Amino acid sequence: MDDFERQIRQSRGELDRVEHLDTDFLWTGITERMTARRSGGRRLRLYQRWLVAASLLALVCLGVAYAGWQNREVVPASLSDLSPELAQRETAYLNTIAGKEALLKIDELDREAYAPYLNELFLLDSLNAEYQRELPRYGTNERLLSSLIRYYELKIQLLEQLEKHLPPQQS
Repeated sequence: MDDFERQIRQSRGELDRVEHLDTDFLWTGITERMTARRSGGRRLRLYQRWLVAASLLALVCLGVAYAGWQNREVVPASLSDLSPELAQRETAYLNTIAGKEALLKIDELDREAYAPYLNELFLLDSLNAEYQRELPRYGTNERLLSSLIRYYELKIQLLEQLEKHLPPQQS
């Protein structure tokens, strides 16, 4: 026989005795530890998820802003931005219009007596403002350019017609 077996036979009485454990106490402790770890871990994971989501959102925003900045084209804001020839034509039209408006003293005219002319001028100016807003979007679109040139020509014609209908002392 072996030493180990001898020791087991000698201690058999002690080994056969069953130790009684308080299982309720053990399970309560295990449950408390599991819930404490689970809730603490969940808070940490939720915080980490929010942090990751905010980081990704910031990266996407920066990427979109950078891409928009890289792809930015120079868009014309007026006819003079498109070509020197158009700039000269626009300047000539604007000088002619300013001269005629100063000669007619357009701000001092009787609004009721010359309402058809003034309403038409207002309509032309509002159309021009719309064309100017469209110019950066469409750029060198031929239809838009000819509409802008036509605006200046119509405004000059309308001011000339108004000048013909004014009494001689006012013009």
